[in-house]
Amino acid sequence: MSPTDQYTAKLKTIELLECIPPRIFTSCAFIMDTTLRTAWFLAAIAVIVISEVAFFFFHGIYVVNQQSSHVSKATKTLQKFFFYNLCAQTSIPMVFLCVPLVSVVWLTNTRSSMRGLFILQPEKYQI
Repeated sequence: MSPTDQYTAKLKTIELLECIPPRIFTSCAFIMDTTLRTAWFLAAIAVIVISEVAFFFFHGIYVVNQQSSHVSKATKTLQKFFFYNLCAQTSIPMVFLCVPLVSVVWLTNTRSSMRGLFILQPEKYQI
């Protein structure tokens, strides 16, 4: 999912952006392949993860709501409360992981430009 020659990929990125991002030629800068193969791979991973999360969520609701004779009503209420809070706590990191992933896939596949959005210093950078 990454180009074999990072230096050439960074030069092509500079041509596309029409500016030189800061620290692009350092070791912390990494260029990711934006071909259709990468997009399909990320989409497949997203479908798998979303389907697993949906299955466990609905299965958990089924198990919590299932009537059992040996559990008191107070225990059942506490189990539901715990399950719903656990789902809320799990969904927060998922949102903060999925939103950046979806936005990166969207921006790379639609060829949208966010020129200058992440540059905090407006000076022109030179190599």
